[in-house]
Amino acid sequence: MDFRIRTLTPLWTGDVRGESSKLRETSIIGSLRWWFEVIIRGLGGGACDSVSEVVRKCELKGEEYKRGVKPEKLICPVCYIFGTTGWSRRFKLEINGKLSSLRPVIVKADMRKNHKGWFLGTGKSGGLMGTLEVRIYGKPWVCNILALVLSISCSWGIGSKTQDGFGICKLEEKCVVDETINKIKDLIGRFKRSQNGKLLPNIKDCFFVKITVKDDINDNIKEAFDGKLKNDSQMSVEEFLQSMPKYGNKFYPTAPLIRYWLRSLFRNGDNSLRHFLFGFVSIKGDPTPICKVHLTHVNKKGGCPKCGRALRNEEVYKRMGSKIFVSHIYNVDGSKWEFKIWGYVPKVLPNNEDREKILQKLFSEIKENKGFVNVLNLDRNSTDVKWYEVSDRRANISSVEELISAILEVDRNE
Repeated sequence: MDFRIRTLTPLWTGDVRGESSKLRETSIIGSLRWWFEVIIRGLGGGACDSVSEVVRKCELKGEEYKRGVKPEKLICPVCYIFGTTGWSRRFKLEINGKLSSLRPVIVKADMRKNHKGWFLGTGKSGGLMGTLEVRIYGKPWVCNILALVLSISCSWGIGSKTQDGFGICKLEEKCVVDETINKIKDLIGRFKRSQNGKLLPNIKDCFFVKITVKDDINDNIKEAFDGKLKNDSQMSVEEFLQSMPKYGNKFYPTAPLIRYWLRSLFRNGDNSLRHFLFGFVSIKGDPTPICKVHLTHVNKKGGCPKCGRALRNEEVYKRMGSKIFVSHIYNVDGSKWEFKIWGYVPKVLPNNEDREKILQKLFSEIKENKGFVNVLNLDRNSTDVKWYEVSDRRANISSVEELISAILEVDRNE
């Protein structure tokens, strides 16, 4: 099965040096696996944690398998397709294409001298842009499932650093949604049911937002970036655009500015919720680790205010990935621009925060108040915001099937 992919914002597939000088198939496969986990959990199946941050990853124990125990009893549906210890992948993926490396850039939040800015890229690489040819080998039902997962990944973030604006692509081919979801349900039905960790990403806990800007934004965006774009020396917006590949899609590195605005909405209390939603790395004690049980910051003595005792290393999160993702703003067809915000809000939150209130706050600030227009210097009336979520209150979507069709803009009646 063949696919053609065109990048809308840069791809990031880092190597051992933390750079992205060429495409790494392992990073693409990792993205596909992550999205498949999210879908499996949303459809009622069990999926292990591929990074083993919350629960252990599956292992197929050789002695049991040799005794005739079926793999469906030993591993989860995701590991059955993508492989794990003792069990190989059920498909082969090949990627070819001509990609160009962008220059890295630093985006500043403001002109404060003590603000170092956000680094989009490392070393000499700022990500990759171009066109990819993807070929998937495997049984037809496996290829069809991967086609659906690839379509979602391209639309909402493939590769690494998707929280920093990377990884939005256009998949030229369309996939069949309802029939493929039924195949996934059939797959789930063959496996032993297992309890999912409440902190693991689940598409039922996700929200997806697409913001479309109808007017040409070039003049407006230049003012928004005035003095905020740098590399080794100060870089203007024009210089940044000139550094892009001639055949690459036009975009502006706006994700850090939008992400900074979103984070600011949750600056209160002990900031546990903000770090939980947007991620953190504990360096020199700031921010401090989070208790794995109560999801609150430990105190200076290494104790949890809720637990009332000193915590061991294995009882705390010293780092946590972001649950909120933001794309850069990119050009769609010459006259229309768009960017995306999406994420997942687990049902278990720090300090027993109300999940519904958090989602409603995000909904109000993004869709109703359109706070992003001030950040990017856009005309409020020229923007259209579409919010997708399994919710009768905000999106009138009642099932995972409806949600997937909506975020892929597929008419289920076709």
